[in-house]
Amino acid sequence: MLEINQIHNMDCRKGLKQLPDNFVDLIVTDPPYGIDLDYGYKDNWRPDEEVWKECYRVLKDNCLIVMTTSNKHLPFWIDVLRKVGFNYVHCGVYWNKCRAGGNCNGLFAYAWEPILYFAKGTNPKLIKRMLSDVYPHTGRKTSEHPAERDINAWRKIMEVFDGKLVLDPFMGSGTTAKVSKEQQRDFIGFEINPKYCKISDTRKSQEGLINYMEERHSSHE
Repeated sequence: MLEINQIHNMDCRKGLKQLPDNFVDLIVTDPPYGIDLDYGYKDNWRPDEEVWKECYRVLKDNCLIVMTTSNKHLPFWIDVLRKVGFNYVHCGVYWNKCRAGGNCNGLFAYAWEPILYFAKGTNPKLIKRMLSDVYPHTGRKTSEHPAERDINAWRKIMEVFDGKLVLDPFMGSGTTAKVSKEQQRDFIGFEINPKYCKISDTRKSQEGLINYMEERHSSHE
C-alpha cells in the first residue's frame, strides 16, 4: 500500500486504485476545472466518473468530500458526483476578493467558485460551529502554482470536520497536506506534475524548519 503523509508523484487514476476500500475519513480537493488554465500543461480535462468512483470507494461511510469547482460547469460536477453514489449536501463560496472583473477569455466575471460538499451515506455532523460558508481568497501566494488555494480559507474549510486521514487526489502545491499537518491529521495525496511535488516538499521542509526554530526558542525561554 502507498505510504501516508506523502504526496505521490503520479496520476491519481492509478494511485487511487492502490488504496483500500473505506480507507480515508475526509476528501478535500481542488480538481482541474477544464477551462484552459496553464498548469505547465493545458487544463482542458475535468476528472470524469472513473476518478470519483474511486474516491467514493476509498472514502469511509458517512464521511464527506469537499471540493472547489468551476461556475461554468457546475451542473457537470453535481451530476457526476451524484452518478457515482454521493449525496449532495451543501454549496459554499470560495471568494477571490482580488479578482475585480472577468479574466476568463472575455466571459462573465469569475470572482467566486463553488465549494461543493457531498456525503457518502449520511451527512456527518460538524465538530464545531461553521461561522460562515463564504471563504475569502486574499491573493497571497506562497508557491508558483497558478491556482494555489488560500491557506486560511483551507484551514476554515477543514477545521469543522472530524477525521484522522485526509485524501487530496489533486494535491497541487500541497495546501491540503500543510493544513492536515497543522490540524494533527494524516494525509495522502497525488500530484501528476513533478514540479508541483517539488514545491510541496519545499513548503513542508520550510514548515519543519520553522517548527524547529520555534521549539528551540521555547526551550530557551
